[in-house]
Amino acid sequence: MLPSPPPASHSRLAKFVGFALVKNRQLRRDAEALRSALFPAHAFVPASTRRALFSGVRSRAADPSSEGAASALAPPSSRAMRDAEVYLETLGVPAGLPVLTLAFRGRGVAPGERLSARRDAFLNAEPTARLPDHLAAEKPPRSVDVLLAIDPDAPAPRSEGRRHLPGASGPYLYGLWIRTPRRNPEEEEEKEGEKKDEPSDTESLRAVVPYRPPAPPAGGGEHRYVFLAFEGEFDPASRWARPEEAIAASVAKGRARWDAEAFARENASTLKPVAATFFRCAALD
Repeated sequence: MLPSPPPASHSRLAKFVGFALVKNRQLRRDAEALRSALFPAHAFVPASTRRALFSGVRSRAADPSSEGAASALAPPSSRAMRDAEVYLETLGVPAGLPVLTLAFRGRGVAPGERLSARRDAFLNAEPTARLPDHLAAEKPPRSVDVLLAIDPDAPAPRSEGRRHLPGASGPYLYGLWIRTPRRNPEEEEEKEGEKKDEPSDTESLRAVVPYRPPAPPAGGGEHRYVFLAFEGEFDPASRWARPEEAIAASVAKGRARWDAEAFARENASTLKPVAATFFRCAALD
């Protein structure tokens, strides 16, 4: 004998429960998307994912032979740079570069430091940069021949998971410095003998695109201000053979949407990234 069909009330209840489960999943996804949009630096990660990530990092850190041990035990400066590296990698800049020492009027800025355009007035001063001591001590010593400052997040940063992409007006070029012609040996020796209050590898650089202090728009969130140092020379076989003319042409229509990718790609054979750093800055205190 065939079983009797379930009462109509059971069928309606099953449909209601199924509908509720579907709506609950949709609401969770909508909440996660909204949270990521409003707070990109603190996007929601499900508990199961957090546990899996933590156990994976813990197991890799416990095994020094594993490939993940290096990242799990990386120094704080290396971990702090990751938010900038996800963007720099799209320009062909490798991750793990030495950290550039950056200062404004003697006030050092740590990698990933959070600053305020309104409160931190020292950001209005011209920046100075210095290579790490281990690079400066090499024979021959490394040098900074080009220094680049860009904001990839103009006018507002992308959401978590899309940090490798520039904003709608990014990257914005905040400054570009190139090395002036070398002095003769006598002048070099005299300069080396002078006492410096604030040693810098950028003292002999000249601003081709003058520095502009950070000016993120109100409500635009936290922007990354990336400083990238290159060693070498512009590719003599490219349009950058006359760098001042090429740079002037690249900003003829403004500094927004500056083609940093073309700059790095077209000089890749002769101009090598040697160090980098960045800080975060928002309009509000």
